[in-house]
Amino acid sequence: MSYETGTVYHGLTLGTFCGGGAYGEVYVCTDISGRKLAVKIISKTKLGDDWERELRGVSNYRKITENAPNLLQIYHVEEDADTFFYTMEAADSISEDSYLADTLAERLKKGPLQQNNTFKILRAIFDGIKTIHEAGFAHRDIKPDNIIFVKGQPKLSDIGLLSSLSATYTQLAGTLDFLPPEERSSDSGTDRKSRQKNDLYAFGKVIYCAVTGCSPQDFPTVPAELPLTPELKFFLLLAFRLCNKDVRLRLDSLKKTEEELVLIERKLLYGETWHDKFDYAFQHGWQTFFARLGGFFEWSRKHWIFMGLVLIVIILLVWWAIPEKKFDIAEVKTQKLESLPLKLSMTLPAQWTVLKAETIRQEIANRRNKQKAISQEEFEKQVKQIEAQIAGGSCVIFIGYNKPQDFCIIQSSPGSYLPLYQNTTEDILKYQFSELFKSESGPQTEVYEVRKLMIADTLCICTDLSAQPGKMRTLFYLFIRENRIVKFFVNVKQENYQRRREEFTECLKTLKFD
Repeated sequence: MSYETGTVYHGLTLGTFCGGGAYGEVYVCTDISGRKLAVKIISKTKLGDDWERELRGVSNYRKITENAPNLLQIYHVEEDADTFFYTMEAADSISEDSYLADTLAERLKKGPLQQNNTFKILRAIFDGIKTIHEAGFAHRDIKPDNIIFVKGQPKLSDIGLLSSLSATYTQLAGTLDFLPPEERSSDSGTDRKSRQKNDLYAFGKVIYCAVTGCSPQDFPTVPAELPLTPELKFFLLLAFRLCNKDVRLRLDSLKKTEEELVLIERKLLYGETWHDKFDYAFQHGWQTFFARLGGFFEWSRKHWIFMGLVLIVIILLVWWAIPEKKFDIAEVKTQKLESLPLKLSMTLPAQWTVLKAETIRQEIANRRNKQKAISQEEFEKQVKQIEAQIAGGSCVIFIGYNKPQDFCIIQSSPGSYLPLYQNTTEDILKYQFSELFKSESGPQTEVYEVRKLMIADTLCICTDLSAQPGKMRTLFYLFIRENRIVKFFVNVKQENYQRRREEFTECLKTLKFD
């Protein structure tokens, strides 16, 4: 479907062919009054069943252009058996000899826009996009070729894609170089909001082309010979934000884009302040941080097994690296142990259970006539053994609640050993105690350490040993008084050793001998 120059079509005298596509062609024409117009003639046959939808779209678009100076005005819409057409404003001609439409693409062939005119043109283009979006539409093919100048005023043209708003996105709409990367090979963006966001992306590419004179394929490079003026800087930053590859960092809000344009206008009039620079850096920093964080969470969700393993390793490393808080008896609830037979006192954690000799004897008396599990003879035999253990005022301390419980036995016996131990080295003491404990507890007994300490102004021989290596551990404290010795046998399970030693060391700091 093509028409020769001079053909009369529905009262319109067709002139220069301006361009066309698979479904329609655009001509410059004059009506019977001699007014210069442009007409787009669309073939119903080529468009198929979609021509009615296309016609409705043009009719709807006409309604929103009536009071929109930045949109191409539609004057007349009509149809016949084979075609339908609509007339509209004709673009200015950049040639006096023959008609050549004045478009942004034609102007950019000579290089970037003149900087004193850049803001005015880009703002007018944005206002046209804003009008379309606020009416509930999207243009879908914003590019320099579709931005024409009518009486010097930039306007959005080519509304063919805009008219198909109710269609699903089963075929790619728009020009590839002006579409977001994620839209070029997918069926995403089927809703109006997504298409409107695509318009803003395309506007970013238009800004880039307008201020650099480069083609959209060159984005985001900037020619080295291009002087970096404030105007170029402001618009490039806006273009980079509108066309950011990372969707999370992309500026895709009509309101925020307008705010940026207002800010650019103020900076061009009055200059950029340090507050403007700080505010941009701060906002960009936070946006980048949250975008990267969101990307990390999205990646983690897709690779949740790997992230779970990493999290476990991190927890284990943190648990290993952070030292356990040292036990401080001043921070726990305590009880006072005072024993007249042992002639000592000390502070213990409240959860430890102290059984003094008199307490044990009282319990034996209470059970003497009540027990039925064993014979009276066997019971008395056990009583004698217990009596032998607690002779001299001994006491037993059960440490904690777990069973079998860790425990400590405190015993006292007469004897003057102070000179003997005062002059004996730790190495000799370790040898002597090793032989002593191996003879009493068995040859498997291991003595790890023997130290001489001063605790409560008293010489103390501390021995770290185990009669059951790997299972039980014993801390044996031997206090040498002038006329007696006091023994502390602290028996604990191997897994509790470090904790119990730390706790008992704190308790011994409170030890006093009477």
